[in-house]
Amino acid sequence: MRAGAVAATATAAVVLVGCAPLVKACPDIGWINTVTVQLEGDDNALARVAEVQLCDEVGCSAPLLSTPLPLEPLTTVPPGVDVDDPSTWPQPTSVPGGPLYYNAYASGRDSWMVDVGMSAPETAEVRAFDAQGAVLGEVSATLQWVRVGGSAECGGPMQADPVVLPIAPPAP
Repeated sequence: MRAGAVAATATAAVVLVGCAPLVKACPDIGWINTVTVQLEGDDNALARVAEVQLCDEVGCSAPLLSTPLPLEPLTTVPPGVDVDDPSTWPQPTSVPGGPLYYNAYASGRDSWMVDVGMSAPETAEVRAFDAQGAVLGEVSATLQWVRVGGSAECGGPMQADPVVLPIAPPAP
């Protein structure tokens, strides 16, 4: 009798598992989408570019820090913060000049990369500045995104088609 009950239970389990819907399990979520900015101009014009900035409806990118900020241990708890209550912890919302995780950095003499976190803006304003903050070039772009990792079901990193940014030659 006991062997019959075990066999019936095993058969029922196989039948029930066979009827269960297949569930797609996605890996941990988190990636960075990027926009390549291709600078166009002569050597003198390109040499003047000190920063490239991408702005969308959320905000503008900030330069990627070339040297990390010093990490110092927190020795005092700010007023109003309870270390045991996460709802009182300060929440990061932006970096100077742009939304959290929007960073721009040179990737070559005539190209820059802009990391836009997990967002994929449809349009953007892209500008190049000299070291004094003067605008050297500006363009409005419609961004076309292509997935370069992950899947349509689970998401994954995407890259926009390059944005071409003409740089004005220096004044004579």
